[in-house]
Amino acid sequence: LRGWAEKGDWLRQVRDLQIFNREADQIDASTSAQNKFLASMDVGDNFDDVDSYLKRHEDFNATLTAQEERVKGLVDMADNLINAGHFAAESISDRKNKVLDGRTKLKEAAAAKRGLLDESKVYQEFRTQVNRSLCHNMLQQNLKLPLLSRKYLDSQSLPRNWLMAILMEIIFLIIVQI
Repeated sequence: LRGWAEKGDWLRQVRDLQIFNREADQIDASTSAQNKFLASMDVGDNFDDVDSYLKRHEDFNATLTAQEERVKGLVDMADNLINAGHFAAESISDRKNKVLDGRTKLKEAAAAKRGLLDESKVYQEFRTQVNRSLCHNMLQQNLKLPLLSRKYLDSQSLPRNWLMAILMEIIFLIIVQI
């Protein structure tokens, strides 16, 4: 009878180890996929791209936060198995640490990517302001072409300059809206 009890205990430990390893494998696979996603995410070439990437990154962080409960469950399972004197306690501890290290590196990579996205957003805002300012100055100071106004429309030179004035005003309006 004692042999059956030992055999049953050993089988339970093997089953628990298999459940633990399956959960660790799934978390590792998820971590690997998330690392690849972060590596493939660009920082954007214009303001709209940066804004889109920031939203995707926020969704990514929400996913990371949601998975923390699963990782905590794995850690609790590992600690319970180790404290119960599992025959593979050392292996369980090593695997738990490997999973936690992977998650820590993923969080660090996510924070670094967020920093790059924030810097890119500041740069794109600056670039947009400079472009607006340069275009506005070019139109107002360098070209010295009048914008359409009542006085200009009533002037004698309308047939000669009307096309240029209209084009310049359209360009100005488009640039101001950038």
